[in-house]
Amino acid sequence: MREPYTAEEIARIVANNSIELFAEYSAGRPPNWSVNNRTRELVCIAKWMNQEMVAMGLDDLGRRMQEAQFNRFSRSDEDLYALAARIMNDTLEDRIDRKRKPHRRWG
Repeated sequence: MREPYTAEEIARIVANNSIELFAEYSAGRPPNWSVNNRTRELVCIAKWMNQEMVAMGLDDLGRRMQEAQFNRFSRSDEDLYALAARIMNDTLEDRIDRKRKPHRRWG
């Protein structure tokens, strides 16, 4: 089993891959378009989490639940990297609330 994730590890990985992680979000934007640092971090962390959960082989429902949890808590949590570490460690230990009713827009 993998070692637990840490906020520092996630921050380092995201910082090293931020250009690739942010590329899809920024594609097709005007040349003078920019975002603040928090938005950039949020997008990059979410993209990294998605890629990491797919690499783990997590089922779609579990992945969507964990991504939704990150999106909910990221609105009020100051430390996005600690939040991501907590959610990813819950994923490693299969502590995923699969019974939570999905959002109505999920189809």
